[in-house]
Amino acid sequence: MTSHCGSYSLPFVINHGDKLAGFVAIATVGIQRFQNQLEGIKLPTLAIWGSNDRIVPLAQADLLVKLMPNSQKVILTNAGHACYMKETEEFHEHFMKFIESCRSE
Repeated sequence: MTSHCGSYSLPFVINHGDKLAGFVAIATVGIQRFQNQLEGIKLPTLAIWGSNDRIVPLAQADLLVKLMPNSQKVILTNAGHACYMKETEEFHEHFMKFIESCRSE
């Protein structure tokens, strides 16, 4: 889920995360707003950000990883907010690796 989708995807994760195999947060907004509800959720989560994101600071990725103990953070170097557009190959590599890890659990 990309950026502004956090307003929709984070409540979904909070309310239905037990039915999901994993969650991919791509420079997601709203983490601070939902941090009390996100804290301790063990859903496997990939937080992926561009190193040059000027819209959603990297500190938000750090916060998400801190709140959700079964999460991992990937920073795509030299990419901005739409990190999947600038570093498409690297994005796909991390995305597919995460999806495969969710399948094997």
